[in-house]
Amino acid sequence: MKKIILVLSVLMLCAAVNAQQIATLVHNDDVRIFYGASALSDAHNAAVSGDVINLSAGVFNSSLLTKNLTIRGAGWYGSERTIISGSTSLDINIPQTD
Repeated sequence: MKKIILVLSVLMLCAAVNAQQIATLVHNDDVRIFYGASALSDAHNAAVSGDVINLSAGVFNSSLLTKNLTIRGAGWYGSERTIISGSTSLDINIPQTD
């Protein structure tokens, strides 16, 4: 829980200071930060299945998503929205269980 609060606090601070798109990639205890409209794609490329990507408010370029990830945005209420612009494709194979 502390890690989530820390990541969200960093996102909010960076968004206020830089006023740009920010994606954080959380893998185990490691957090990587990506900037700009391509931040979602860059974070996705660096991620492995099971990771979490947090997106700040802003507009991100769409991407082909091929990994089993959790992606969280700022929401869509009010002026602080996360928007993924363009066509986003999902190509994820989820194993079937019997």
